[in-house]
Amino acid sequence: MSEVGRDQSPFVLRAWLAEHLRGYRAKAKLSQSDAAKRVDWSVSKLQRIETEVVGISVSDTRALLGTYEVTDPSTVERLLFVARAARKRDRFSQHRRFFTPEYNVLLSYEESASEIRSVSSFALPGLLQTPGYARALLAVRHSGSKLDGLVEARTLRQEILFASNSPYFLFLIDEAMLRRQVGGRKVLLEQLKHLQQMAELDTLDLRVIPFEADVHLGLWEQFVIMTIPASELTGEASETIVYREAGDSEHLVRHDPERVDWYEKAFEEVLEQTLSPVDSRRLIERMGRELAEPLPARPESIAR
Repeated sequence: MSEVGRDQSPFVLRAWLAEHLRGYRAKAKLSQSDAAKRVDWSVSKLQRIETEVVGISVSDTRALLGTYEVTDPSTVERLLFVARAARKRDRFSQHRRFFTPEYNVLLSYEESASEIRSVSSFALPGLLQTPGYARALLAVRHSGSKLDGLVEARTLRQEILFASNSPYFLFLIDEAMLRRQVGGRKVLLEQLKHLQQMAELDTLDLRVIPFEADVHLGLWEQFVIMTIPASELTGEASETIVYREAGDSEHLVRHDPERVDWYEKAFEEVLEQTLSPVDSRRLIERMGRELAEPLPARPESIAR
């Protein structure tokens, strides 16, 4: 069996394994109490594994499969391999205590995606933010060690942009974000220069939604559409997931083809109104030049 690639996040594998172990227990018609007793565990240990609070070792996976009478050699081999892969170090592990459950899942599936498309009208996507911009934005709601941890995690998250097997990114950003001075004039100027550099990446398409654009869903909420490829390791088919953020609430849309299709159509409606990649870069460059110009001197006060 091949090694786990970018399309196999340890966090996602742990969730997949927990889901299947729950299913095998249900098929064996065992309660959590009965199953735990058979493997000489506490019920709380099994509960933490099934709810993905903790991972599970290869030996414990083998013990549960035996208890649930899962004996097919290929199935057992696959599940044990997944258990081993899911134990690999997660690069966000030291920061996950600062994340919401939805954000946890977003980052994990982001690691597994082959394509990521987003619409942003209120703030630049986290994947494109400079540390200064991220800190200024996050400081509105967070402080202290949590603020530091979230900024560090955002920088760490951006490594995916430069990976050899990076997903394809399509960012649609509102023109207002090229003008709003999050963190002040200096921070925004640095951010605009960063956007110019990001727009040169072969795997990244950055487009601006101009002020002339009509109303669209992005004015109500920011959303990300992720394409998760089929997995040879788990046997799962390809999947499309939507992460949506409105105000202080976050939601994931999964296993709901009708709603996912609705977001797909909404994305296309926004895309039709964006500037071309070339015109988008030109606008970003122009905004940067204008911002870099010295501020006009204030007129002297006129004595009354």
